[in-house]
Amino acid sequence: MSKLCIISPYYPTKESSIFAFVDELVSKIADNDVECSVITPILLGRKNRHGAQTRRKITSEGRVITIHCPTYLVPHKRVFGVEPIRLFIRSYSNAVVRAYTKHVHEADAFYGHFLFPSGITAAYMGKRFNKPSFVACGESNLLNGQQAYMIYKDLIHTSLSGVVSVSTQMKSQLRRNEIVSDDTPIVVLPNAIDTSKFRIMNKLDCRKKLGIDDSKFVVCFVGHFIERKGPLRVLRAIERHGDVYGIFVGGDNLPTQSERIVFCGKVPHDELSVYLNAADVFVLPTLAEGCCNAIIEAMACGLPIISSNLPFNDDILNDTCSIRIDPNNIDEIAAAIESLKNDVKKRESMSIAAQMMARKLDINERARTITGLIEQHIERNQHVIDNKS
Repeated sequence: MSKLCIISPYYPTKESSIFAFVDELVSKIADNDVECSVITPILLGRKNRHGAQTRRKITSEGRVITIHCPTYLVPHKRVFGVEPIRLFIRSYSNAVVRAYTKHVHEADAFYGHFLFPSGITAAYMGKRFNKPSFVACGESNLLNGQQAYMIYKDLIHTSLSGVVSVSTQMKSQLRRNEIVSDDTPIVVLPNAIDTSKFRIMNKLDCRKKLGIDDSKFVVCFVGHFIERKGPLRVLRAIERHGDVYGIFVGGDNLPTQSERIVFCGKVPHDELSVYLNAADVFVLPTLAEGCCNAIIEAMACGLPIISSNLPFNDDILNDTCSIRIDPNNIDEIAAAIESLKNDVKKRESMSIAAQMMARKLDINERARTITGLIEQHIERNQHVIDNKS
């Protein structure tokens, strides 16, 4: 494979690190000598956070990624109680077709990030241009697109060449709900991170840089400041203790005012490692995930993890590196924090185990695996064609 066309709902910029995990994956695929073109449609009239209709990103290895941002007309929202799924997908996919035919011209395969709408569009592109199409399923709630999956069931079942699922739970959902056909191969590949960016750093230096007293016991939360992620549950758990403090990295607004918060706000993704290394423990009582990059980033920085006991965490967390809790139970979250605060040896052993787990989830290996899967499919198809001729 020499050319790959990626379809994604968004692609990060210097100003916004949303979908940073997509950029990291695409950058590593590009560094493996694959020409990557990204198409990320924008609703007409919405503020263009990309800054341009077409832009370029240079990887650390000097590879060029081209990002195209065509506009589409029909929003994905209810109008008079009706969701215009067909019109939305048609408008979205037409924008992708325009960008592809005008700028990209040729690709060996299409790769959609998230099944709705990009994966459905990738399947459509594959069918239209007679190319293999793949989708990465990492949604926090896969079934949010259930209506679209029913409408486009035949397209998904007949056109998708393969699926990358970020968890075993998601693979089970895809099969159980017949979202993809039994003949479509699904490989489970948890999300991965750049271990050259997320690594152990000197805690004292990090705290000094952030102005955090070294005597404090600090837990770190990273994620959107929304109910699903649970920043308020973390804060309430912290406030059960007299000497525990919190770093909250996430959305636009403070979870609430509290003397227990030593930092709260947005952080550029490239600087996140400093904040993680300034903490003693990572806490994320999330209610739903595909596979949480923030947890893996924290593990790479050597942090013991306190997170949900729900199945979406099963592929990346075990008892050696984490304490699994009921994400809605503040008492359990507080008890887990107390347990790690009072047991230095336990924190140290879990830190080592967390680092070992993170090393297995390296973005370079994930990029090579995904590239290999696509290349194997292309080679098999070519072999079949050669035999027929």
